[in-house]
Amino acid sequence: MSHETKPIPNGNEMQSIKKTRVLVLEDNKINQMLAVEMLGMLGIHDVHVVENGLEGLEKAQENEYDLIVTDIKMPKMDGIEFAQNIREMDRYCNTPIIALTANVREDQIQSYYKVGINNCIMKPVDIVEFGKTLKKYLK
Repeated sequence: MSHETKPIPNGNEMQSIKKTRVLVLEDNKINQMLAVEMLGMLGIHDVHVVENGLEGLEKAQENEYDLIVTDIKMPKMDGIEFAQNIREMDRYCNTPIIALTANVREDQIQSYYKVGINNCIMKPVDIVEFGKTLKKYLK
């Protein structure tokens, strides 16, 4: 089995998102580090990480974010309930929300979209797909 090497989007391609502030909701420490590392590789270094939706709502009230990246399955408040709640805040009614999750059956994905999640990327996350998705929402 061979694996094709895919180029990571370079700084010029990602120039428009370098000043982006991102909120990451992820309860798994390793996945937190991976998300921060991937965002850093794409030129995004203003990243705040929380472990669940409740902490995410608190951070969202304290700060202004250009993009939200969330896991779906988390303790206390999952990504679906978080998305429903954050969409009720005026300043976040149009903020892109990207779900990074292993739960990607078609019915699950449709339920994410219904609560205001804009896009869903399957774990393990492909850096090229992640970069293209971010670029799409952060022009």
